[in-house]
Amino acid sequence: MASSSWKKWPDHVRDKWRDDLRDKDFWFNGYLKRPAYHKLVIELSTGFYVSWNVGVGPMNSFTRAISGMAVEEMLKNVGKFKHVIKVDLKPIPMAEQAQGRGLMSTKYQLALAAAKELGLLDQYYNGIKEKHDQVQYYTYGCDDDGRTSEDLEWHVQGTIVPQVIKHLVSQRYMLVAENLQWPIESHSLTLDAGLPSPMWSNSRWLISTASHDAYNKNDHLLSIDEDEHVMVLTLYALHQSAEHILNMTRQENKEYWHQRALQCFHYAMAIFAKHSQVVAVTSDELIHHWAAQGILPSMVAIKEEEQETTTISSKCSNMHQVGMVILEAFKKYSLLQLPFSPANDAYEATNTGAQFLAYHGLIAEGITVDELFDEKKKWISFASDNGWHVSPEWFRPEESRGATALIVRGCSHQSLILSKLDSSLTKLCFLRVLDISYTPIKSLPSSIGCLINLRLLSLRGCHGLKTLSYSSTSSATDSSINNTSNSPLATLYQLEILDMNGVPSAHLTQDVASQKWNLIHLDMSYSEITTFPPDFFQDMSNLEELILTSCSNLVELPPSMASLSSLTTLVVIGTQIKYFPQKIFEEIHKLQSLKLIDNKNLVSLTRQISRVQRIKLEGHPSLISFMLIGAPHIRHLSLRGCKKLESVEIKNLGALEELDLSGTAIKELPADIPNIPQLRRLLLLGVPSLRRFPWHRLDRLPVVFYLDHCSEENGNHSNQISHVCVTNPKFFHSFRNTAVDLVREGRFLQSFYVRVAPCITNNMHLQDEEGMLNSMLQELVKRESTYVDVYRSFYAHEIAMVPPVTIPLRRSERHMDISGKQSTLDGLRYLLIVTKSISVTCASSIDYFPWDVNFQELEECELRRCHKMTKVFNGTKGLKKLRNLHVCNLKSLYFFCEQYYNYTFNSLMHLHLEDCPRLEHVVPHRTKLPWLKTLDILFCYNLKTIFVSSYTEDDTYQLPSLQRIRLQELPLLQHFHTKDATITAPVWKELHVRGCWSLRHLPRLQGRQLEAVKVNGERSWWSKLQWGSPLHLDSYDPKLPPEFASFDECAEMSSYLR
Repeated sequence: MASSSWKKWPDHVRDKWRDDLRDKDFWFNGYLKRPAYHKLVIELSTGFYVSWNVGVGPMNSFTRAISGMAVEEMLKNVGKFKHVIKVDLKPIPMAEQAQGRGLMSTKYQLALAAAKELGLLDQYYNGIKEKHDQVQYYTYGCDDDGRTSEDLEWHVQGTIVPQVIKHLVSQRYMLVAENLQWPIESHSLTLDAGLPSPMWSNSRWLISTASHDAYNKNDHLLSIDEDEHVMVLTLYALHQSAEHILNMTRQENKEYWHQRALQCFHYAMAIFAKHSQVVAVTSDELIHHWAAQGILPSMVAIKEEEQETTTISSKCSNMHQVGMVILEAFKKYSLLQLPFSPANDAYEATNTGAQFLAYHGLIAEGITVDELFDEKKKWISFASDNGWHVSPEWFRPEESRGATALIVRGCSHQSLILSKLDSSLTKLCFLRVLDISYTPIKSLPSSIGCLINLRLLSLRGCHGLKTLSYSSTSSATDSSINNTSNSPLATLYQLEILDMNGVPSAHLTQDVASQKWNLIHLDMSYSEITTFPPDFFQDMSNLEELILTSCSNLVELPPSMASLSSLTTLVVIGTQIKYFPQKIFEEIHKLQSLKLIDNKNLVSLTRQISRVQRIKLEGHPSLISFMLIGAPHIRHLSLRGCKKLESVEIKNLGALEELDLSGTAIKELPADIPNIPQLRRLLLLGVPSLRRFPWHRLDRLPVVFYLDHCSEENGNHSNQISHVCVTNPKFFHSFRNTAVDLVREGRFLQSFYVRVAPCITNNMHLQDEEGMLNSMLQELVKRESTYVDVYRSFYAHEIAMVPPVTIPLRRSERHMDISGKQSTLDGLRYLLIVTKSISVTCASSIDYFPWDVNFQELEECELRRCHKMTKVFNGTKGLKKLRNLHVCNLKSLYFFCEQYYNYTFNSLMHLHLEDCPRLEHVVPHRTKLPWLKTLDILFCYNLKTIFVSSYTEDDTYQLPSLQRIRLQELPLLQHFHTKDATITAPVWKELHVRGCWSLRHLPRLQGRQLEAVKVNGERSWWSKLQWGSPLHLDSYDPKLPPEFASFDECAEMSSYLR
């Protein structure tokens, strides 16, 4: 709607509203009786099937209030709806995303909201949604293959949307969509989102847009074009904001927060009124004002449901968190937006409720300097000689007689109020807030010392204030400076917030800080001081926030800082400080946030004992956030043992060589840290909260890199290798092609040891159970009192566990261990590309190595106790460099590799299969094994053949490098090859057989053998072999045990064949 068509209210109507707004009940429910309210709700509930809400004014404001009122009236007057589907289309995506079919599209979000209302989001959807969210989190939103997104999209479009249509096609429903940014056709909501046309069952669509261009001009438009309607929406929005605050804080009730929000809103109107701000009021400043007036409540500690951590633990954090929730509500419901700017016309004034009320002067009323002392005036602000006050009687505390806030922000030296400030303050003894910010005063008014109830004093931006002392003979604007050391701040014992940001005072006296027991916030940024008095902080035991930004002359902090036992936030930026007072951080044990930025001379947190420039802040009990930027001399930094440390930001430390973040609670590691040019050692031991890592943003890694989710062991860490021990393989989700390329280029991870396993207490559980079984059996034998030697011999033969035959796995310079019941390959796909040796143990969540795993560099592989694996390789890529493969104790293994897939093991030399009781065959006939030297198959009781053929193929099989085969306890093994093919094995020397009583045929050998194959086996087995020809028999040279040492087929094996 253009500004030219805006309907302005007459003066008498505006005056009537101004009178009504003085009544507290009118703000709560009284406005519901006004004709303007009834007129508006009638317009909003008009019986159109589709209504578009584009808000009010140039910024499309109050859309939420319009939708809220419209829905309430439709539910009252239009009748019952079976379902009310509400969806907020924020965050607003780009046009191509919103109008497409992806997860960010408008159609997808609408379909999802409908399905949620109808209860159609089943377990399968929740599963793929959780998987998608995890991939997005662990890849930092850079999921380049997009498979999880596609799965989610297909499920929604193919399954959920048809179900939505089926449920809604015959039911009356209401759709309430908010913040539509880009145009969408109504019929698309039916075809793509599953929402039947509202005309089919007398349903309603109410769609709020974020721009005038987004709505369908063929449908009904909810038009707001009157000042009175904006006033109604403002009052209704305050109700909505109270509901929002209640939902965020989860404390008190809606009425309580409505009163608090109303007080905060009125106070904001006192600050902004009709003034043009010299410098915009920040959110922190406004929150400080609210707190000093006692408007913000003292909340009890709020705990997050998931993390169970306290988020409000001090007055300042309480103040900021509750204040930000209120400001967020004001912004969300178009009541107030910072930075505030006065409106130039009535149409622009509709952007926010605060602009509207300020433009029309509906709350703040004019005041002159002479009326300053009127006991009925409460919150007063001046800009030049124009003054405004907000003084509802229902806000004023009974004990307060007179103003509690005086704001002269930005007044010039010609203004009357500033010239009379010194004499006026003596009569304003109830002031809790005095804001003299951005004024040209050159000395403090002496009468400030009379303000015994003052809670907040703001001198921010007073660039001419060179001293904090005062002269009793000079006015506030007098340029003369008295040399007395007395300061009017000395008697402000109730002061809680002192803002001197921008005050260039170069000298401080002790009386400025004396008896400041109640001070919780002190900002001395841009001060020109070089040092503090030694006992300056002695009386500030309750100080929680100390801000020292751009104090460019400051060279030293006083030892009295150790008295700041309540300090939670310390900001030191742009100083000349070299070190901090001795043991200061041991005393300020409540410190939660430490920011050290651009302190170019900083070399240590304590006075130097050695020449090594280091910062050592270990074991601090409460530190949550640490920031160190622009300290070029620091070479060593240790935050080891700071158990609550969650956030670390480290930049521009050109000399940093060693960093220890072990034993912390960090959740994110910025990519700037491992990319620090000179960093050669990075320790992250015992960091269970670090769930992901920015592999995709790395240009380098320190030569020594240790990361362990579980262990905090402080080893030597001197060897030049990267150790990464994590509990979740998703930790490597962001390790993608760019990281693989950097490894191949030699940029990092040339040597690494990676372990994916639960913490050691869980990882060793299975091994502990097996050890316990052995101990119990031995204890059983020891308890026998009679014929101990006989029992011992009996048990030793009958139940002794067979010691495994192991082929030593050669751990390469790039090795990976995977173990634990919950360990999977999810997230390891790209890291496996550059892995050269791998050991997988007790990983009961792995079925096989799938097709998307590419073992391009793998040389050594060991699999043990992976009882869910049905096959080892299933279309797995790579494997051309694999040399040694050891498979042991896989209870569910049916096939070594997929039968209908061609594999080429170009480098495989040793294959060992042991204790796989369900194994049926080993490799397909088409598998190439040109370098296989040894083949060991032991205790695979279901094995029928070694080489399986699925189709008619050549009747020969090539094993050109085979030297030894060892077969033991394979009772069902009948032959080597299903087709009884001829084997070409010119260098085959040894065949060891034990317990293979069904094996009646040895393979026929083709080609010239250098010598006959030496066969070692049971005599009874050898005697039952069947031969095709004398040449066949001559190919083997039996080396059988003597008859007295032979045993029959029923004998039990208690040791391996060696």
